[in-house]
Amino acid sequence: MRVAIVSESIADETALRVIVDAALGMRTMPVVPAIRYRPGHTFMRDLPAILRTLHKHGGADGLVTVVDSDDTPIHQPEHENDPAAALHCRLCETRALLSTAQDELARLDPKRRPIRTAAGLAVPAIEGWYLSGRDPNCTEEAWLAHIADHEDGTTYRHIRQQLKQKAYGRHRPSLGYQTRAAVEHARRLASDLDAIAANFPNGFGPLLDDLKTWV
Repeated sequence: MRVAIVSESIADETALRVIVDAALGMRTMPVVPAIRYRPGHTFMRDLPAILRTLHKHGGADGLVTVVDSDDTPIHQPEHENDPAAALHCRLCETRALLSTAQDELARLDPKRRPIRTAAGLAVPAIEGWYLSGRDPNCTEEAWLAHIADHEDGTTYRHIRQQLKQKAYGRHRPSLGYQTRAAVEHARRLASDLDAIAANFPNGFGPLLDDLKTWV
């Protein structure tokens, strides 16, 4: 299966492939979209163009995308049909962008099989996933508790630096070092994906559910 993976960095995309392969039970072949997308969560703006490019050039069976929640709300399944709530959820926004693009492509080329899609939301950042099972504070529940209690004055930026320090041993790793560390984390996590879903039910859980529909 040929799969494109789009996230916030090359390091994350490399590590996510390990997780995607484990979820699918097969080794996927990388597909690089023939479009340069922006780094960071702003790549979401390019998702429709990425999907159209993959569709146009063919050769891709699936597209996986993961974005950090940062300081935006955690996805809530009960809000999926609430446009107002969905506006503030990056997972809902990602799904809406992909769905609209898929509908457009179906109208233009109804005979071609649509590209499978899977989307996830890393809370509050993908380093939280990497530390799942090792740090009890790296869960969606713990993050919600932190959001509810602002008395310590800890900012999201500081928490992101802490996560990087814990995940990579430094908060400003080189790309090569970050990639190697991220892949190492992913290989450990790949042995029990349901455990990550239990810690991150509304961000990793939807990604895993999407991937399970592919096979």
